[in-house]
Amino acid sequence: EGSLGKFKGFSLHAFDYAPEFTNLISSNIGLRGVSFESPAFEKKMDYTIFWGREGGGRFGNLSPGLIKIKDSFLSGFNLNLSPWKAQHYNFTVMKGWGRERPEDLHTYGYDLNTSFHFDKMHLNYEIANDSETFAHLFDLTYSLPRLRLTTELRDTDKHFKTMTGWGWRAGELGVLSTLYYTPSEKLSILSRLDVFQDRLFPNPKNDDRWNEDFN
Repeated sequence: EGSLGKFKGFSLHAFDYAPEFTNLISSNIGLRGVSFESPAFEKKMDYTIFWGREGGGRFGNLSPGLIKIKDSFLSGFNLNLSPWKAQHYNFTVMKGWGRERPEDLHTYGYDLNTSFHFDKMHLNYEIANDSETFAHLFDLTYSLPRLRLTTELRDTDKHFKTMTGWGWRAGELGVLSTLYYTPSEKLSILSRLDVFQDRLFPNPKNDDRWNEDFN
């Protein structure tokens, strides 16, 4: 809640910190550097600008034997926009460099997330690009007082990488459906069905085989 004249509501983080956003191109990143966050346009928009060396994080200095500050850097820009209450957009662009950065990772990464809320239904679509390959994620949620249904469609290229390593469920093409039902205070039911094709580690006898996981 920083305040400097008419410029109010900003936050400045220094030294060890973790960016307060996660998406398909960036997740669980600990940095040692600087991050600046601020709202804009009557809080319909907020943005984050950050830079840091990998290996930091809020608790990085407590485990010097386990967490190493590397000669690998990340910087980026994250923008959140909510022009209307039922619509939300998020865009992230990141850059990575340094002598200890793995050679198989790309210099730039991008992520775009859009979400819409319609009464009992919520839609979310996210697309990420690591400069060469794509990852797609579509979520649909339908909610009632005692019932919630969700459906997730995912398609991640088998070569897709985040800014720090392997991509989220890399190589998978699939559908995940869940049902949460609470008919009474003493009874709740959870059902989960995941049907997917693993293109990164396929079945050695059938590359096109689909996997089914039901709970």
